Amino acid sequence: MFKLVSSQCLILIFCTGCMTTSKQDTVILSHVLADRISRNLIIEEIRIIDSGGQLLTIQATLRNNKTSPYDFKYLFEWFDDQGLQVYAPASSWVRRTIQGKQILNFTGIAPSEKARDWRLQIQPWDK
Repeated sequence: MFKLVSSQCLILIFCTGCMTTSKQDTVILSHVLADRISRNLIIEEIRIIDSGGQLLTIQATLRNNKTSPYDFKYLFEWFDDQGLQVYAPASSWVRRTIQGKQILNFTGIAPSEKARDWRLQIQPWDK
């Protein structure tokens, strides 16, 4: 199964905190914690690939509206069907820099088939 969230809804939820119009959008948006990022860093879309026997895969697309680079870090967390966190030995914060006016994709792949849910945290990289 493949799900796509529109950028308009994502921009609205992070910039103004509005209610979303679709149940699917509400569920997906509740998985992204990005309240401390710059207003100029926009989450364009979130793609979810869940094709049964394969590992759950999440792809996020960010856009930097500023002309200067922006340093941030992100972390994917994974949960089983009962809401318990799935152990991921390689799970750690990943530092990235998005250049001015750049669009950047990054992907998280579940550590095991037990992972049925996820959460993405995005924060500024404090130097």
